[in-house]
Amino acid sequence: MDLTIANAFSPNQPTDTVFAQNPTELAPPQLKHDPLSGQLRAFDHAGGLHSLTKGSRRVQASGMMNTGRRSNFKAQASASTTHRPLERSWSPYEMNGGSVVALAGDDFAIIAADTRLCRDYDILSRNVPKLCPLTSKTVVGTGGCYTDVATLQKLLKANSQVYSNTHGIEMSTEGAAQMLSNTLYGRRFFPYYAFNIVAGIDKEGKGALYGYDAVGSYQRDPDNATSVGSATQLIVPVLDNIRGTGQGVGTNRTDKTSKLTLEGAKNLIKDCFITAGERDIHTGDAVEIMSITKNGITREIFELKKD
Repeated sequence: MDLTIANAFSPNQPTDTVFAQNPTELAPPQLKHDPLSGQLRAFDHAGGLHSLTKGSRRVQASGMMNTGRRSNFKAQASASTTHRPLERSWSPYEMNGGSVVALAGDDFAIIAADTRLCRDYDILSRNVPKLCPLTSKTVVGTGGCYTDVATLQKLLKANSQVYSNTHGIEMSTEGAAQMLSNTLYGRRFFPYYAFNIVAGIDKEGKGALYGYDAVGSYQRDPDNATSVGSATQLIVPVLDNIRGTGQGVGTNRTDKTSKLTLEGAKNLIKDCFITAGERDIHTGDAVEIMSITKNGITREIFELKKD
């Protein structure tokens, strides 16, 4: 009675169950190697003696030791098991950091962003602006994947200039907010990995802030205080508690907030970035601050820690 051993093993079959020619017989044989004849001698469970030649098609004896323990069969079975293929992946998106904070008052808006560009734990640059003035009264701030940030801001700037050349006037802040929404929605099947805030002066001369999701849904912020980017989770709670009115995300304050001034807004933004820079490795180096009033845009650089 021959034993079909080498071809009987599979990764899903128990190693102590080897079928002989008769499927009803279980044959965990005891193997002994004869150094003189170069043969394996196998005894089945009934005590029958079988001679299996080394190198046989049925039993590959070269990988076995001169013992008949079941571990020999386990070793042979595991050796025939194929390895899992290596998995490769690639993503078109990369988070390069960037935090944007914006506040608005009765007659002004202020928006700020840090200048650090990074990849994971590597700092690629310490002087990369993330704010883009579209008109003399509107600025867009963006964080996220820098390739998408640069492409999106370049497109918005070009469209704003086309509008100005076509109509002879600058685009309003409301119009710029709608233009950004249309642009993001046009790429909804392959979205820009960019987080945006539009800040400016509306048609009534009041400060206005607009926040967006990835595919263009947007709203005017009712609290006139918002943030996007890598340090949002650190900054937004501060804004909610200090400037929250309960109309937006909410507030823990039970008293009425004081009127926000331009200088007070700058100081609050600086405090937010100082706090975030201590706890978020993707935020740091410097803060670019743009103040927007009816007279135009003023720019200021506030230095942060470099580590």
